[in-house]
Amino acid sequence: MEQIKKLETHPETVWMLDLAWFIHRGFHAHAKPPKNLSVKIDGKVVNSGPIYHIWQTIRSIEKRSTGHIIVLAVDTWDKDREALNKDYKAGRESPCDINVYMDDIINMLSPLPNIYYAKEEGYEADDLCMNAPDRFPNSIINMYSVDNDMLQIVDGVRVHQTYGLHEGKFQWYNNDYTMKKYGTPLPVPTMLRAIIGDSSDNLPSPVPRFPRDLARRLAKAFSTPNAFIEKANSVVTKLLNEEKVTHSKYAILLIENLEQLRINFEIMKFKKHDHFELRESDVLEARLVRKWRFNSLRKWIRSTHAWDYINIDGDLG
Repeated sequence: MEQIKKLETHPETVWMLDLAWFIHRGFHAHAKPPKNLSVKIDGKVVNSGPIYHIWQTIRSIEKRSTGHIIVLAVDTWDKDREALNKDYKAGRESPCDINVYMDDIINMLSPLPNIYYAKEEGYEADDLCMNAPDRFPNSIINMYSVDNDMLQIVDGVRVHQTYGLHEGKFQWYNNDYTMKKYGTPLPVPTMLRAIIGDSSDNLPSPVPRFPRDLARRLAKAFSTPNAFIEKANSVVTKLLNEEKVTHSKYAILLIENLEQLRINFEIMKFKKHDHFELRESDVLEARLVRKWRFNSLRKWIRSTHAWDYINIDGDLG
């Protein structure tokens, strides 16, 4: 069961964690020796890597941040995006049961004082992360994920995105990264990504091998596909006047494949939900961690008084 959990204070910093991504990352990082973290629970071998990974991440944030809250962003089925493209995110089958890990992590962490989870039907985790600046207008927003969709709101001033730790320091997406990948500084226009496509989400470019410099030029001039199509003829004419014949041909192909451009754009832009609820679970049991014997976890759990909130048996003691 879940219930709404009210904020006791206005946080200086809000950490938004894409929970499904952490589960995937932890599972694969600890699936094989020498980092294998499999344990036998009720006669079944279980990879406890995802739970270990999220605990370690929480510890890292606690060490390096003050005046913060942590929000675990949870995916739900997005029928709207799937209706636009039935192959959206196809081929992402996971060897682990994400929901089992997700339930355990939420049950462990959300009862703690400064940890919440967010889940809204029809919204993906990155939608909730990208709504955080409006949900918490007076807070610094730190998003923790490798999802490039989030770069459309990252400004490096109030809204940041990290992809992990290196030598004890969080590594942040910055203009150097986006200039190398997209040829543009932060934030990355949704229109640009819609034109070039995103293979990780199985969203092809409307026009294969579309010139990046032309894509950047169009994205700078037009923020949406509709804005582009309204001026499409003048765009082609201008390119021809500049003697950019090849670019004009690609612009014509983009016009001819406008529907795919619109689909990409609608899927890539985030859904507005600027007052998503902060929640907690009232199921205070963590099935998959009752066999753990990691000293670092034991120390962290005791330091945060988690024993007052979580029903874990004595194997950690």
